[in-house]
Amino acid sequence: MLDQITAETPTCDVEISILNFDHAELGAYVARRWNFPEEIIATIHYHHRPEQYDGPYRDTVCIVSMANFLCTLLDLGSLGVRNLREPSDEVIHSLNFRPDDIPFFKERLSETLSQASLLTDIHPDV
Repeated sequence: MLDQITAETPTCDVEISILNFDHAELGAYVARRWNFPEEIIATIHYHHRPEQYDGPYRDTVCIVSMANFLCTLLDLGSLGVRNLREPSDEVIHSLNFRPDDIPFFKERLSETLSQASLLTDIHPDV
């Protein structure tokens, strides 16, 4: 499966094409079995597809989706591939952001991680 994951093909799409489910669905299933709170389950399940969620935890789902995207831009993903779809305008606006805010947030996250690495043994290559 890993050999099919590229910068052009989102990881979730590859997972679904091979397994008929993706890691978000599996994670939500495990979280439900372990009796996690519904907010956590929804966030895990929809963090790659926040537009599909229309429930009481929408803000959390959108925040985690955006954070996941920003981390991927900084190569902090587990697979080292930048293949996430950009957040939709709907998600961006639901967070009261503008599309041109993303570079600013990416830079701030990079700065924050650099500062945090001074306090820990974490030394990100950002």
